[in-house]
Amino acid sequence: MTDGPEDLWNPRIGEGTAGTPMSLVRTQADLLEGRTGGLVVAEVVSPRAAAVRSDLGSRVRGLSSSDDNAARITSRLRIVAPKLGYRYEIAHFTYPLVSLYPVEMEASGGSTRADNEAQFLAAIAGILGSEDVTAVVNSLIAQSLALADPDEIPF
Repeated sequence: MTDGPEDLWNPRIGEGTAGTPMSLVRTQADLLEGRTGGLVVAEVVSPRAAAVRSDLGSRVRGLSSSDDNAARITSRLRIVAPKLGYRYEIAHFTYPLVSLYPVEMEASGGSTRADNEAQFLAAIAGILGSEDVTAVVNSLIAQSLALADPDEIPF
């Protein structure tokens, strides 16, 4: 006799769950605050998934990441200077809700596509490590320091 209803779900559910593109970018966003003492931070903004379909039952067999009607998530990565009240968008990316990849990205350096997590991380590294983004962050740090009380400077 069992204590409850039999669990019929596949026992592998939850095993090896990968980070989503959004969570991978949020991790990097969190690191910027520590690097700048909070003078410049990053935020990841994501509206709800678009084109969520209610007829999943009829689509399960045909669901694919290339389906134009599949739900997609679009996120934006912004650099924020809280003391200046300023936000600067450095990239935005869109990916399928169900399959996570491919990710389509746009940044000042142009557009790119990542078909897996390794390619996505390489693309994000290229964006975050670019001279353009470095110049923006350093400029915002300098402007924020110019407004800061000397006792408030975090580093």
